[in-house]
Amino acid sequence: MKTMMTLVACIAALLVAGCKGDKRSLSKGEIKSVWEQVSDKDTIRIRGIGAAPASIKSETQRRGMARNAALVSARYEALALLRGIKLNGGLTIGKLMETDSRIQETADRVISGMEETQVEWASDGGAVVLLEISRDKVEKMLGEASEADANGSPAPLPGLEARNGVGRP
Repeated sequence: MKTMMTLVACIAALLVAGCKGDKRSLSKGEIKSVWEQVSDKDTIRIRGIGAAPASIKSETQRRGMARNAALVSARYEALALLRGIKLNGGLTIGKLMETDSRIQETADRVISGMEETQVEWASDGGAVVLLEISRDKVEKMLGEASEADANGSPAPLPGLEARNGVGRP
């Protein structure tokens, strides 16, 4: 319980930071030399870059593979961000995730709750995706996880009702 509350406090502190910037990653089909921070006070945004193997001849397949690779890259960046948060005594969330499956589940919920809001195609066939999640949604997920931890029951899956019209049994 104390570990989950510490996680909630640390992620909430992380969410306070951020500045608004240009969300475009490409200029004239090329990746910009300098990217500005894309998160702001209301939304966390993560970019991912991907490319398809050069041996793929079909543009449709190249674009699909590049987009998928960029999504994996963005989710990896989101996980790296969460894992690197340091708690009291130098302990990181990454270390806690190794010993407490509830923390891993909460991080998974946050990452899977991120929505793909933008895909940009580079002139070389690569892709840059932008994933985002509202800070309110993250805080709600953390609150649900904290409440579930206090009650000893699993937290409901976010958005399940919206997808299939039924809640968790």
